[in-house]
Amino acid sequence: MRRARGWAVLKALACLLIADAGVHGRPGDKPTWGPPDQASLRRLVATAGR
Repeated sequence: MRRARGWAVLKALACLLIADAGVHGRPGDKPTWGPPDQASLRRLVATAGR
């Protein structure tokens, strides 16, 4: 279970970097990816330690 959470965190953080690029007009932008990834990280933090 811990490994799956680790992968989920890494994936969400990578997607947040892509979303940030879109917000700032850099190449490789997908600004719409930000909100779902933030929600994923919030869920992961809320369920940490279970």
